Amino acid sequence: MINKLYQEGYLDYSNLILNYYQKLSLTQNDVFVLIKILDLLKVRKDLKPSLIQKNSFLDKRVIEESLSHLMELGYLKIELEIKNNKGIEIYNVDSLFLVIESLLQKPSEEQDEPSIIKYLESKLSRLLSSSEIEIANSFAQRNVTIYELDSVVSKLLKKNSKITLNSIERELFSKKVAKSTEQEDLDALSVINLLKERR
Repeated sequence: MINKLYQEGYLDYSNLILNYYQKLSLTQNDVFVLIKILDLLKVRKDLKPSLIQKNSFLDKRVIEESLSHLMELGYLKIELEIKNNKGIEIYNVDSLFLVIESLLQKPSEEQDEPSIIKYLESKLSRLLSSSEIEIANSFAQRNVTIYELDSVVSKLLKKNSKITLNSIERELFSKKVAKSTEQEDLDALSVINLLKERR
């Protein structure tokens, strides 16, 4: 089922991997490499480390280490296929989807909440500073969901590849204030309409 959603372009695999990277025993580099592989597999099945490197910030050695780790974990299979008398490497992640599907079928109380800090580090492709971690922790304290955060971060990244936690915070809470004000206006309008009906 998960694999089918991925093949049809409906699966938000980045968030799935970020939500379950601990249960999947993935390192930070594994997460980056795996998401990049899934990005590339949408357009081609034959991959190689140099192609992954071209589309990421990691060096070839780190990518190869992560590929080895993913194969050890059983999430990635690299099969040799002969095409036009040439051997090409076909990447297969079917087993990864089976493992994620089994995790999704567990009761919700057994599942880990996605880490906002890990999510931000993944999106920004760097570790957060101590002051940035404080801001990230404040998001959780103010009940910001990973989905709200993803919406804001994706929007900002389209405008500028280098964004800060302060810019994320400004955008995030300006949206929340606007949404709250809009709801208050709707509530006030409902009260006015109710009073009119009682006259």
